[in-house]
Amino acid sequence: MLLSESNSKHSSLIKPILLATLVAGTLDMLGAILVYDVIMQLVTVMQILQGIASTVFGKTAFSNPMVMALIGLIVHYVIAFCFAVAYLLVFPYIKFLKKKLILLIYPMKVIVH
Repeated sequence: MLLSESNSKHSSLIKPILLATLVAGTLDMLGAILVYDVIMQLVTVMQILQGIASTVFGKTAFSNPMVMALIGLIVHYVIAFCFAVAYLLVFPYIKFLKKKLILLIYPMKVIVH
């Protein structure tokens, strides 16, 4: 009985975690592209993604652009997934977040960047 309750609780969290990952990761990436590629014209989308991959692979990330850009995109969504999981685990225990959700966005952005 206890095992089935635990499984149903975990399975009910999968959909919101994946949705939060998709939304947060996509909006964050679109924001980076808009600011750094479109508006400021400092880097290309490929360079943004290679930069993300370079956090794992270092300078090697700039040797194979297409592969490393794809890996950068995967790393980006893995980070978004980790933050979605962390947020959903912490959210029920921090009461003021239920009323002021926006307060958590800026500290999380600082931690990520």
